Formats: sequence, C-alpha cells, structure tokens
Amino acid sequence: MMANSHPNSKAAGSSNATLPAGCPLILVEHKDFDTTRRALFRSNLGDLWYAETKLPLSMEEVCSPWCWDVRPRMVCMYVKPVYIPSLMTLARSTSGLYEKRIDLLEQGIGMYQEPWLKDVTGREIQMCQMLHRYPHPNVCAYHGVTVDDSGHVSSLVFDQYDMDVSELVDRGCSFNASKCVDDISAAILHMHSLGLVHCDVKPSNIFVNLQTGRFVLGDFDSTHWVDTVLATKCGTIGWVPEDGETNNMASYEIDWFSLGMLRAWLAKKGNGRPVEGQMYPPTRLIMDEMQAVLLRRVRAGTAEQRESHGDREDEMDLGW
Repeated sequence: MMANSHPNSKAAGSSNATLPAGCPLILVEHKDFDTTRRALFRSNLGDLWYAETKLPLSMEEVCSPWCWDVRPRMVCMYVKPVYIPSLMTLARSTSGLYEKRIDLLEQGIGMYQEPWLKDVTGREIQMCQMLHRYPHPNVCAYHGVTVDDSGHVSSLVFDQYDMDVSELVDRGCSFNASKCVDDISAAILHMHSLGLVHCDVKPSNIFVNLQTGRFVLGDFDSTHWVDTVLATKCGTIGWVPEDGETNNMASYEIDWFSLGMLRAWLAKKGNGRPVEGQMYPPTRLIMDEMQAVLLRRVRAGTAEQRESHGDREDEMDLGW
C-alpha cells in the first residue's frame, strides 16, 4: 500500500512536520484489533508513520491511508529510549529467551499521549537494572536490552517461562497454588528489601516453569521506588488499591493488597485443583468480595501487619 502525501499531516509533538509533495508511504506492517486496523508506514525519506481506521476498509482506504480515520502521523524516533551503555546492560543473546518488544502497533494512538512510552520503558529498564544487580529465584531474570540501528532500545530480554498463572487457571491445569503464593510473597519481600514496589502483582504477571514448579514475578513497567509519587504507569484496576488509598504514593501495602487478591482469586478458581465441569466465579465478583477486607489492611499499613501477613491470610474468614 502506498499513498501520496497529505498537506495536513503532522508529526507527534510537531506543529508543521509534513511530507514533501508526492512522497509515497509504503506499508511496513499492520495488525487488526477488534474493529480497528493499525498500521505503520515508511516514507522514501526513511521516516516511520502511523495510522489507524475502523474495519472493514473502504476501497478509498485500501488505496490510501490518508483517507483513514486517524491519518498518518510521523512516529518520533524518541518514542523509544536511547541506549546508554553506562546505564543499560546490553543483552549478549536472545536465544531461548523472551524479548519484551516495544510494540508500536500495540501502543497505537497512545504513543502520542501521556504517559510517554519512552518514559515507561526507561523506568522499567532502571528497575530491571537494579534487579539484575540483585537477583532472586522468584523474580523474573533480566538479561538486558536489544538496540536497533538508530541506537534506540528495541526490547527488554528476560528468561522464558512456560505460561503465566492466568493461562494456567484458564486451561484448568493442576498446580500447587500455595507454593505460587509463597513464591510470589518471597519475590515481593526481595523487591521491598531493595526499596522497590512492583505495583502490578496479578496472575498475568506471574510466570511458571512447569518442570521445576517455580513461580516468578515479572513485568516491571509499573514498578516504583517506595514513597515516590505514582506516575506514568501504575497497576491494573481491581488488582491494586486506588491511588487515593495510598495518598497517590508507592507503598509496600500496594503489593500486599495484590497478594491478598491473588490468594483469594486462586482459592475461588479451584485453588490449583480444578474440578472438571465446575463453574467458578468471575474475577470481577471475587474482587468485589475482597475489596473491603484488603483495603482495611492497606489503610492500617503498619510494618507489624506486613510481617504477620501470611498468618493473617490463614486466619481470615473468606467464607469459602
């Protein structure tokens, strides 16, 4: 697909960045998200451009992205962090490892809005560098970054695992749910010892090696230093308390709230021993039932309560 330039096209963060008259756009890749097609194009000047439109495409839209609902916008190179050798570990290899790529199509129009992608990724790299320096068996191992030809970070590299806990439960697999909670509790304690709050502990961010049965906590793009303002990207609604419950600050209680929600969720979903044909409650219902109990702990927020967290979980009447 290609199209002639449009005089009203503008780059993100620029008031008058336009293509020269007659300059075509060539399709690089596209991906469909429900009812929307997102695509990246490249001009003959080498610039990358983004556009999106509703499906199905009309004949006009097939021929020209300038007819799309969101017309082509230049993708600023600084949408990705610049690789800084003194601050970032360069991954020696990606073979057999997981690459968390900076997916511009996944970001979509959000790449032109706050929180800026480069800031989210830059903070995640900073947190991963700390965890790389002080590793833990229950924290997803980080190997560094990959860099594109322009000198920008293109992906973060981690150990590869078989699946996440959300998939494990959805597939009806049997597993040791108690060990899952214990492993993630150990990961949280380690991160807290470094002054880090994960801020997004949930099943899809917990990974498992099926051969060893070891669970690890991963995905650090919401991680903050403790007692800093929650900013840029922080947590998933329902799995973490609302920002106001911690005065909009990164508090260790955020992770303990999430761990309590995880434990309740696992128990309500079969506790690692699902019964074939049995219906389990939806996640939203589990969250609604647990919110009040867990928020009381967040509001209490004492070190003594955190230390006795495991005992309190065992003693709590969840009504199962």
